[in-house]
Amino acid sequence: MTRSSAIKAVKAFPYPFLRAYASRYNWKTGIHGYKGTVVVFMKDNELFYGWSLCNDKDQFDKKIGTFVALQRALSVMKGKDVEGPIIDLTDEMEDLQERALRYFKQIGEYAK
Repeated sequence: MTRSSAIKAVKAFPYPFLRAYASRYNWKTGIHGYKGTVVVFMKDNELFYGWSLCNDKDQFDKKIGTFVALQRALSVMKGKDVEGPIIDLTDEMEDLQERALRYFKQIGEYAK
C-alpha cells in the first residue's frame, strides 16, 4: 500500500466517518508507546469501528493508518471476525463513540 493509493481509497470511502489518532507517550523516556488510528462509520443506524496500530519499527502515517482502520471496519460490517487490538483502545473508542453519536445525529443519519 502506497501513501497515494491510501489517500485515494480514504477519499473514495462510501460512508461518512470519524477518526481519532491514538498515541501513548512516555515523557520520562521520550518514547511513544504506540501510535494508531481508530475510525467509526455508520450504515443503517449501526456504528462500525476499525483500528490500526503502527509497528514500533515503522514510521506512523495517518493516511495509511486510516485506510487500514477503515478496511477493518468494513470487515466487521460484512460479518467477518476481526481480532481486537493487542493493546487496550477502550478510552479512544469511547471518546470516538461520543463524537460519532453527536456527528451522525447532526447529519441526519442517526435517530435515537
